[in-house]
Amino acid sequence: MNAKKLQIESLILVALAKHFNSQGTYLIGELKQQTKMNFNVAMSATNNFVNGIEKGLLPDEKKFLDDLVGVMDDALFEMRKDLDKQNINQ
Repeated sequence: MNAKKLQIESLILVALAKHFNSQGTYLIGELKQQTKMNFNVAMSATNNFVNGIEKGLLPDEKKFLDDLVGVMDDALFEMRKDLDKQNINQ
């Protein structure tokens, strides 16, 4: 894999990790014992991963990541709307 492709794939992974943490907030208070503990460990590890990567990003990489997260936000918003419509019609 060339350096440019690796950079893009790495930033996509970081954007997905940011969304994992964001989505995870919906489950706060909903999980029981061991599952809750595993969830909290995963959330903490993901947050540490994202923070560690973001600290080393160049300004253009940070902008790319922010733009990518924005695109993912929009896609998730549309997905939620579509899923909500499906549930209403059932």
